[in-house]
Formats: sequence, C-alpha cells, structure tokens
Amino acid sequence: MVATKTSAHVSFIEHAARRVDRGESTAMPGADSTRPAGDPDKTGVVFVHGIGSQVPGETLLQWSEPLIDLLQNWRVQHVLSPSDPVVRAEVNFADGMGAIEVRVPPRPGSHKERTWVLTEAWWASRVAPPSLSTMTSWLGPGGAAGRIVDGILANPASSGGATSDLITSGLIFAARAALVPFVSVLMAIVLTIYALFRGVSSLIPIQSIRESAILKSFDTFLTGWFGDVRVILYDPAQSANIRAGLARAIRGLREEGCSSVVVAAHSGGVMVSYLTLTDPAFANDVQVDKLITFGEGWNLALELSPRDPIDGSGMADRLRWDITERQPGMRWRDFWATNDPAPAGMLQTRQIVGRPDCERIRSGRVWNRRSLLADHGTYWTNQEEFVIPVLREIDVPNGWGEDSMFFPADDIAVADVAA
Repeated sequence: MVATKTSAHVSFIEHAARRVDRGESTAMPGADSTRPAGDPDKTGVVFVHGIGSQVPGETLLQWSEPLIDLLQNWRVQHVLSPSDPVVRAEVNFADGMGAIEVRVPPRPGSHKERTWVLTEAWWASRVAPPSLSTMTSWLGPGGAAGRIVDGILANPASSGGATSDLITSGLIFAARAALVPFVSVLMAIVLTIYALFRGVSSLIPIQSIRESAILKSFDTFLTGWFGDVRVILYDPAQSANIRAGLARAIRGLREEGCSSVVVAAHSGGVMVSYLTLTDPAFANDVQVDKLITFGEGWNLALELSPRDPIDGSGMADRLRWDITERQPGMRWRDFWATNDPAPAGMLQTRQIVGRPDCERIRSGRVWNRRSLLADHGTYWTNQEEFVIPVLREIDVPNGWGEDSMFFPADDIAVADVAA
C-alpha cells in the first residue's frame, strides 16, 4: 500500500479531475464518441458529507474504514493474499480530492480482481456562512423552524408504520395543528430577541462578554450548521459552486477509467447530490449508476422550500425535478433510521413532479441506537443493517444489493420498501 499524507501531494484523482478541467479528457461522455468505455472491473465511489465543519480527508477516511474492514475480513475468510485490500491511499489533508484504491475479489466465474476507487466531494469550508441576522430571520420570523417540526411530524413513516392506526394518526394530526404554530411563533420571538441582544453585545467594550464562548457556539450553530442548509437552498451562487465540486469528483472518476460511479451521501450531502444530479448544466457528462443515501436531508429540504414561492427564491423547483428522468440509468438506495429526525421516515417521492420511476428507488428502515439524538450520526456503526448492505450495493452498481457476491442475503435483516 502506498499512503500519502502530505498536503503538497496531488492525488491521482485530483490529477484526473484537472485533466478534465483543462479540456484534455478523452473519457467524458459526449466528448468523443470513440472514447474508451472505462474498465468494467473498476467502480468509483464519491462520498458526500452533510452539514458541519468536516476537514479534507475526514469523510473519506471515516466512511471507507468500515468498508475496508469488511473487505479485509472477506479476504481472510476466503484465504486471499494479501489480506490487506488497500492498493494505494493518497489523502490530502489540506485541499483537493484524496483517493483510496482498494482491491475487490473477482466476481464468480472470473479470475480478475476488481478495483474500487473511493474519493470525496468535500465542501464544508468552501461556504461563506450567512450572517447571524439572516439566519435568525429565516429560522424565526421566516418560519423555517416551524416547517422543520411540521416535516418531522408529517411523514407517515417516521413512527415505523404506527400511523396506520387511526388513533395514532389523529394524535399526530392534533400535535401538528397545535405544535407547529406554537414553535413558529416562539422561535420568531426568541431568535428576534437573540439577534437584538447580539447586536447590543457587540458594542460592549468588554471582550469577555462580547466574545463569550456560549454565545459564539450558538452563533456558529446557527450560521455554520443551519447556515449550510440555507446556503444550499437559498444562495444560488454558492449552491452552484458546491454542486460543481461533486460534478468534478464524478468526472475525475470517469477520467480515471471507472466504468461505474456510485455516490454515497449523508444528511445535507443528499441535498447537494440531488441538486447536482438533476442540474441541467451537468446533463451531458455527470451521469451516475447508483445513489446511496442515509440520514437524508432531501425530505427536510422539501419542507424548507415550499412549492411555488411568491418571490421565486430558493431551490423549490430543482428539488422536485424527476431524478429518475435526468439520471435514466441510476438506482437510488436510501437508508433511514427509526429515530433519525432528518429524514423522519422514507423518501417523500410523491413530491417529485412528473412520473418518477419508483421501481428504481428503494427506501429502507434500519435500527441504529433508537435515539433521537444519536441515530443521525451512527449509521456507520450499524454493521448488519447498514454497512454490509452498503458494501453490497457498491458491489452491484447496475443492480440491487441482493445480487452481490458479498455475504448471504439471508443473514442480513434490512427492510427494503419500494418508495
């Protein structure tokens, strides 16, 4: 294995992406009808992180580790040498795309080992956060906080099917009717007062008060975490810049010779992925074979971007474009945890405009920690219901995981539901 951690080093995927940037590629769809189709035994995987303060390489290493562990265990069990599946790792901790190349056992009936190239579309620090006043106005008087609560309560699958009971449905309907207006008004009052307070506190000459750690942390929570969501949905220029980063990673994998490309996205990264894969600007050269999502924020984005806004702002139309039409060969495999408030249940495909091909979309429930606070960030600790199924989905980019050579399907308890 070759491992590189120096910030000055440019990974092989970054080199490939730069060739595309310079117009030197012969591997992009539409560029040349005689281009090579890519290595049929080579699959590229792009990891797309969610909102937060991730650093370059963090998502690539954290998400690849459990997959690499499974591949290594498989090689040991089947007496394959070397047991270490990693061919090379070039992880840049400063900027640019890092990459990890792993060897995968041959398919049944073949003697040729396969290759997966793992990379990431890192965007965390490529965002200029909105101002505090913008965020307090959007979440409070703008009604975003209330819409978040309404979205969590509105999804009929968020309680694992219990809403089929009329009494439970009635209670949830009553809770929505009472709670959503209350939360909207309360947050409008609280955040307006907080914005005024921070405006006044910034004038106080005492630094310890002006730069209080508690206040700074709350500011960061509003502008950094929730701010990322607003940037993706309501800042056209920055949103386009983020989408371009994912498109660049996909092009880099194609240029590297990957015949199949899989995008794996979490939380706000699913907003980024959906908007990228339906973007007309990338219609000719950014096609993927599979989208794997977990703890997705697309449902939440739909709530925060109501249909037909009066002022025409936001990504309401883009979020509802038919992804199955714009990605005609793509399958979408979604995982949502029982108590994860971000997706709050299965994919809301009924909001897609048109007639999406739901035969190519699967949304399945998993059990992580059964905790409202912990479920969103613990998918990668759930080996049986999440990590193994993800490995299987990557193994079959042009089909479904049940056709994978890895681990008998009968040993995996995953609830697959057609969306």
